Amino acid sequence: MYKEMIPADVIAQESSSRSRSQTANAFPAFRGSPTPGDSSIQKELMECKERCLRLAADFDHFKKRADRESADRAVEFVNELKRGNQIEEEQNISIRKE
Repeated sequence: MYKEMIPADVIAQESSSRSRSQTANAFPAFRGSPTPGDSSIQKELMECKERCLRLAADFDHFKKRADRESADRAVEFVNELKRGNQIEEEQNISIRKE
C-alpha cells in the first residue's frame, strides 16, 4: 500500500540496492538446496493448479450451456410468435366469414 505513494524510480533503486544473498535469505525458494517443506509446497501447488484447471473447464462448460440455452429460448420465442400470428390470422379469417 505504501509503495503506491513512492515514485517508481525510488522503488527501482531500492530493489537494485539489495544484494542477491539478501533476497535468497529472505526467500528460501531462491536457494539452490531444497528444504524439507518443498515437497509439501509442490504438492499444494499441484493441487491448486488442478483446482484452477477444473474451475476453468467448469466455467467453459457453463458458458457453452448458457449459449445453448439462450439459443433454445430464442427459437422457442420465435415459434411462439409464429403460433400467435397463426392464431390471430385464423381469428381474422373466422371474423371475415361471419
